[in-house]
Amino acid sequence: MATEDYESEERTMSYRLEGAYSIYKYIQIDCFYNGRGKLTYEFYKGHIPSNEEKQGMIFFNLDETVIKKLDSLYKEADFCSLNFIDLNKNKLRFTDIGITTLTYICKGKETKFSYTYLKENPLKELVKLYSKIAVRYLPPVQRIRSY
Repeated sequence: MATEDYESEERTMSYRLEGAYSIYKYIQIDCFYNGRGKLTYEFYKGHIPSNEEKQGMIFFNLDETVIKKLDSLYKEADFCSLNFIDLNKNKLRFTDIGITTLTYICKGKETKFSYTYLKENPLKELVKLYSKIAVRYLPPVQRIRSY
C-alpha cells in the first residue's frame, strides 16, 4: 500500500483492558490514522495516594512505523473476520487478567472483539504492542502499600 493511500484512509485502532489485577480500573489506547494517540485510564479507589488524580488522559504522537505495524497486526489476525465461540464462557473465570477489547474502525465500519482468555490467541502480538505503548505513556505512580 502506498504511503499516500495509507494516510488518506481514515482508521482508528483501539485497545482497552479493564478489570485486570492491577492498580488500574481500565486503560484505553486509541490510535488514529494520522499518528495521534490518546491514552485514558482510571485507578481503583484506594490504590493511589490522595494527591494523585483518579483518572487521566494523555495525548501523544506515534511514529508512522508503529501505526503501520498496528494496522498490519490487525490484518494478519484477519481481525474483521474473527468469529470465536467461547464454549467455556460460563465455566471458566479468569478474574485476574481482566477483559481485553480491541476495536478497528476503517472507512466507517467498526469491528470490536472482547475476550478474557484465548488458548490459541491470534491477537497476542497486537496486545503486546499496545502494552508497550501503555508502558511508554502511562505516568509513573506512587502506589499505596496494602498489608
